[in-house]
Amino acid sequence: FKQKTAYEIRLSLVGSEMCIRDSYKGEHGLAPGGEPIYRDPGADGWRAHGAPISGQGEWLVFDGYFLHGESVVLAYTVAGRRILELPGAHSERAIFSRSFEVAPGGVAIDCLVGRVPAGELSITESKAALGAGASALHAAIGATTTGLAFRGDPSGGLWLTIPPDAETLRFTIWFGFERPVSLEGLPVAPDLARLTAGGPRRWTQSVQTSVVRGKSIDGYAADEFLAPFANPWGSWMRLSALDFFSDGRIAVSTLSGDVWIVTVKGDDLSWSRFANGLYEPLGLRIVDDTILVRCRDRIVRLRDRNRDGEADFYESFYNEPGEIGTGYHAFIFELQTDRAGNFYYSKSGRKSPHKAAVVRVSADGKQAETIGGDLRHPNGMGAGGPHDWITIADNPSGKAIYNGFSLVRPGASFGYERPRNTPMLAILPAKVDASSTGQCWSDPQRWGPLGGSIVHTSYSHCAMFYVIVQEAAPHPNGFAVRLPFGFKAGLMRSRVNPVSYTHLTLPTNREV
Repeated sequence: FKQKTAYEIRLSLVGSEMCIRDSYKGEHGLAPGGEPIYRDPGADGWRAHGAPISGQGEWLVFDGYFLHGESVVLAYTVAGRRILELPGAHSERAIFSRSFEVAPGGVAIDCLVGRVPAGELSITESKAALGAGASALHAAIGATTTGLAFRGDPSGGLWLTIPPDAETLRFTIWFGFERPVSLEGLPVAPDLARLTAGGPRRWTQSVQTSVVRGKSIDGYAADEFLAPFANPWGSWMRLSALDFFSDGRIAVSTLSGDVWIVTVKGDDLSWSRFANGLYEPLGLRIVDDTILVRCRDRIVRLRDRNRDGEADFYESFYNEPGEIGTGYHAFIFELQTDRAGNFYYSKSGRKSPHKAAVVRVSADGKQAETIGGDLRHPNGMGAGGPHDWITIADNPSGKAIYNGFSLVRPGASFGYERPRNTPMLAILPAKVDASSTGQCWSDPQRWGPLGGSIVHTSYSHCAMFYVIVQEAAPHPNGFAVRLPFGFKAGLMRSRVNPVSYTHLTLPTNREV
């Protein structure tokens, strides 16, 4: 399935429904991008052999997917057995395919081919047919592998049992809905491992823009980096998060699902498209020069396996548990890290199926815990400083008389629906900041007199503040001063570049 500009196409492992997200705000639910041929939403697509038909449990883990040209190879683990899967189609015959490589294992596993309720099943060697009236499902196995067997279940499901084996199994399931499947002339199962090493670049052209230098105000200036709103792929450049590589290059995500890498040379910017198809990445963090993005459904680690400047493996670093909200305010924001390497993000509580929370994920992505909650719309966090603080900003309501941000401490309640149990670190009146967002700590050596201060941003007033903190016990408190710059759009994310492009020498014979 080819991706259309500014849309995301999602293929479920546990269902059989392709969906396209096409709302510019995100308030619409997922819907098919045409008339579906077959649907079975919410069905469990795999099970350990002999396990109940429903209920996947913890034995099915989505590991990510590989890109190679127009091919997408899914990677997941079922009952401890690593599986690679390549979906495909033979348009002239109106049949579809699922090619597999199944790792060795001592547990038999079952794969759901399809379902026809109350269907009558017939099996002949490597072929199966399931029909009820005008509804029919035909399937065949293209492989030399022995031991594969079709089976039915009382609900009208057709399953393929994959036996235990000491070797890797390779085979293809061909299936259609019009007539029996003939294997004659169809390709054999491809070498899926070869497709995981990285393919040719899809976006070979970089886009050039420039830096518009701002006027210096007492030694400080706000420069504008022009985004490539016109680009060869029609990518909608609604920037949503950013971070820096160790060499000073910038990674930028967009709401529609892109990640771009920006190289700065003087006043010239070169934008290279690195990844796309992500599900609303509203947080981005670079760890060991590898990009991780916090999407609505998971944290994705982007791997460039052949080092050609594009992501080849979209690794599922952390899968979001529970229901994924499709409402406008069901966002998941930000991605920050502390000194120990733990990750932090926030979940919106307004019009959302999940509970508002600040979540901490272990450095390996294996464990997660809620460390704060009772938030409305927390579009902004911060991490760093001398005490390794985690901060968060919320937007209580449109009628709030104040905004600002708070320290995140275990068990914190931030006062949206219940009483607040932790005071705010800095409070700003609504006429100054009506929609608070993220924070960062300015460089203590390179930011002059304001070095080492907290930098706070405002979405509603397109503003930036520096915050002086009094470290009083038990609750530090801060005083914010707006910086004298007029930004063209609301600010959300802030990061500090590890590379200094300008070296400033201050006089030593007088106070600055």
